[in-house]
Amino acid sequence: MKKLLKWPLFIFLVLIIVTIFAGFIKDTKTDDTKKPVSINSEYKIISRRDSKTVENIDVLIGQNKTNPESVAIEIKKICTKPCNIDLYDNEEAYNLQMEYDTLMQTPGTETTQLDDWTNKNYVFVADHYIGTINFDTGEYNDYPFRDWKYKELKNK
Repeated sequence: MKKLLKWPLFIFLVLIIVTIFAGFIKDTKTDDTKKPVSINSEYKIISRRDSKTVENIDVLIGQNKTNPESVAIEIKKICTKPCNIDLYDNEEAYNLQMEYDTLMQTPGTETTQLDDWTNKNYVFVADHYIGTINFDTGEYNDYPFRDWKYKELKNK
């Protein structure tokens, strides 16, 4: 009789552990599998990365077709948790920014690699990274990369 009680208890404990572990994995991984979602003909979500606490949404907007701030506010309405929204008007600029982010996250990336990327691509990305809403402030910011570095490189 004791042996019969051990198996259901063992199976129950295994199910609990698997459920907890599966929930942990789901909550902490980044979800890059969501397909880009067209919102309307003037803009589309090109990337939606979801972590445990924040969503990151990248949006491609047709050049000179839409008010970027109104798009960001509209996208913010579909966020399921605090979110960062980045707006680009050129897909190549988005791809270059993702390349830089990958370099930053890759162990062993040399400072010279980052400097080379910056000298070659920063101005282009800054001209096409047209707006952002950060989850912690919730405020819209036009052309966030048009900063001192942009001015320095633009004047070269």
